[in-house]
Amino acid sequence: MIVGEKQPFRSFYLMTIANTANNYSVAFGTSSDSVAVPFITTVDPTSYNTAFPVGKRWINQISNNEWALTSYSSQTGTVLAHWQISASPSKLLSTLTGDSGGAISPTAGNINLLGTANQTTTIGSGSTITFSLIGPYTPATYTAHGVLIGEGTSSIVATAAGSDGQVLTGNTGADPSFGSIGVKSGLTAHGVVIAEGASAFAATAAGATGQGLVGSTGADPVWTGSPSFSGSVTAATTLTASLGAITATNGNVILGTAGNKVVIATGSNASVGTSSAMGGTPGAITVSTTACSATAKVFYSRALTGGTPGQVSITAQDGTGFTLTSTANETSTFNWWIINA
Repeated sequence: MIVGEKQPFRSFYLMTIANTANNYSVAFGTSSDSVAVPFITTVDPTSYNTAFPVGKRWINQISNNEWALTSYSSQTGTVLAHWQISASPSKLLSTLTGDSGGAISPTAGNINLLGTANQTTTIGSGSTITFSLIGPYTPATYTAHGVLIGEGTSSIVATAAGSDGQVLTGNTGADPSFGSIGVKSGLTAHGVVIAEGASAFAATAAGATGQGLVGSTGADPVWTGSPSFSGSVTAATTLTASLGAITATNGNVILGTAGNKVVIATGSNASVGTSSAMGGTPGAITVSTTACSATAKVFYSRALTGGTPGQVSITAQDGTGFTLTSTANETSTFNWWIINA
């Protein structure tokens, strides 16, 4: 018989094994070494290697695998051998390796698979070890886009999903919830929100009618002024309208202290200034400024008298300026002020 060849079906498992020797024992005769002596080769066994008794060891010198024949079975008229691997550097578990720490080997044939305190736990049952997070984590699913909330010894829950622009707001003694920015902020109604560096936002008190917010070096700005339904405004410092006009719909501009004055910038296209000297017969001078209009009120007076003074009047006026003409041959200069009505 050639070892390794597929053998014809046999109705019995007692087979003749070639190339074996007998073991001798004192006073008991002889015994076969067909089981005790391993079969050494360079390949692994297959189910068709049936020319061996149950218990036979098969050793592959190339892969260093060892097999043992455990039983036979018959399938569609063919005897099949059942070889079980008993030793292998690649197929038998000998170590376990984690994310770090390297490979670990059994101690007294055992490797512990333990959880991390307060984080994970393991439970062994039968041939299975189950890893679990330390919860409670009862729900199988959570609200999509919700925020997980701790509930003490009860199961974790999730909020509803927030809408655009909403923020998570605390509720004393209850779960937080999404709401618009500023909900339950505690800030003063109608106050102005003030940045406080690394601290929480603050808000001023609500300003009274006619008051303005005035800065205070090193401190929060405060409302100041004389509250009045007349619309009067009192400023502790310069009041500047850098983006537009200041309109007193039902009030006046009052310079309440002696010496106060109206200060108007001069220059090209200004509303106030001094003309050049008149010239011609009779004397005349044209002032060019876009501050003028056909309906503007132009006030003028001699700044410096020259020549023969006469009666002076406005003889032309539009959006480009105005012309002063005298009834005499004078060379005077004139101060002028335009007020648009």
